Amino acid sequence: MEIQRQAGAKSVVRVSDQFQGRVIFPNGRAEILEIMKGMRELDLAVLWPNGLELRKMTLGRERNYDNTELTPDEELIDALYHWDGQKGTLATYIPAERPIFGRESYAKLVPWQ
Repeated sequence: MEIQRQAGAKSVVRVSDQFQGRVIFPNGRAEILEIMKGMRELDLAVLWPNGLELRKMTLGRERNYDNTELTPDEELIDALYHWDGQKGTLATYIPAERPIFGRESYAKLVPWQ
């Protein structure tokens, strides 16, 4: 991102559907916070077309498959979505979460039709 900024970029497109996957590894959450802080320090806007998953922005992460309520990770959410009108996350795609087994797992999003 630094090289892109030096070349005159005001925004970047981050095509990584595994970026948030870092949260399952030791220090991965801290890496995400550091990367997003660095992006804002470079005065860049970012677009995430491959998506940022809601479940990975919770304190329970993606490991909670029984659909119990998860607590939002406010610091991580702010790091990933903060937008001040010039820098931060301009836009992102939020994918529907894939069911683990059958159609019932989609019920938390919308009624199955």
